[in-house]
Amino acid sequence: MREKKRGATAKASGTKQPRWRRRPESRPAEIAEAGLRLFCARGYLNVTVDDIAREAGVTKGAVYHHFDGKEDLLAVALERHFRRTFERGGATRPAAAGETTRQRVEALLWAGWQFWHSAEFQGLFRLVLGEAGDAVPAVRERFLAEGPHRGWETLGNLVREGQQRGEFRPSVDADAAAKLVACGLVLQIVLKGMAGSKKRASRAEFERELEHVMRMIAD
Repeated sequence: MREKKRGATAKASGTKQPRWRRRPESRPAEIAEAGLRLFCARGYLNVTVDDIAREAGVTKGAVYHHFDGKEDLLAVALERHFRRTFERGGATRPAAAGETTRQRVEALLWAGWQFWHSAEFQGLFRLVLGEAGDAVPAVRERFLAEGPHRGWETLGNLVREGQQRGEFRPSVDADAAAKLVACGLVLQIVLKGMAGSKKRASRAEFERELEHVMRMIAD
């Protein structure tokens, strides 16, 4: 009865209850996501652990309970961010019945298109290749490992799979093709996005370019 009264008082006064007390199993993820939002919005050097704690609705001690500090938090946030992106693109799932390798490649690249257009990725790109990467080189290495390198490997493996199934040209260097395709598509989207290009126009352009890419590697 006493506990209920205390909760009612907090609700009436508008006091914000720390989220980690309500969902302890999701605490590390919420803290990492809160930190990533702040880093992308303000920059790595302008964000403190206190800021992250307030954004996540936890105590400063809770942040240090799960992370060694800002560097560790950013590295974990990068890993989680890219893992979710690859999962959405179907990179980790087996092929469905009747699904061609070309369809899997296109699905992965369209998932990339969505991701590369997101405000999170635009901020992350500037953050890691700018001040955060300069201040914490290990974070830049994690970004490359979890994002570009993993993407190239995934796409290269799909090209090889397509070659084995007779869908793609056997003369194509799978790894080189993966890097050329991914880097060419992502860089132009990032640059145009920073210059204010509209997503609708980018979609039509991406669709045309994706068709040309598939023609280059398809048998």
